[in-house]
Amino acid sequence: MSGEWGYTTEDAVIFERPPSSLPIDYVAWEWIFVEKRVYSECIVFRPPNDRFSGIKWKLQKQRLLDIANRKIDELTFAIQMLADNDFEELKNDWEKNDCFFGDPRGQEEHIQRRSDLTYWYTSVFFFDVTQVIA
Repeated sequence: MSGEWGYTTEDAVIFERPPSSLPIDYVAWEWIFVEKRVYSECIVFRPPNDRFSGIKWKLQKQRLLDIANRKIDELTFAIQMLADNDFEELKNDWEKNDCFFGDPRGQEEHIQRRSDLTYWYTSVFFFDVTQVIA
């Protein structure tokens, strides 16, 4: 792998042909990269009092683009997360109330509160796969 962070087609992450004839599972590597970039954006490079927990991402769209004789794999993800403080408070509330076992209304209110506190954003990732696809 080389290139940049994959925010645009111009700074796409580049998958280079491996030195051997062994096949490369570039899709698995794309998902690993997505995880690392999301964690970098939401935890690592943020101030300690502005970090997130409970981070999840879901693929919304994937398409292969042909741009200037390059094959670009474009992945769009919906990302959800909670501020660290909210995550801890919700976790403690859930555990303190025994997962609201036997209290469906309390559980419903807890889930609604979690939903209200959840941040969502969409992120697009670009990978140049020209060298690794046949």
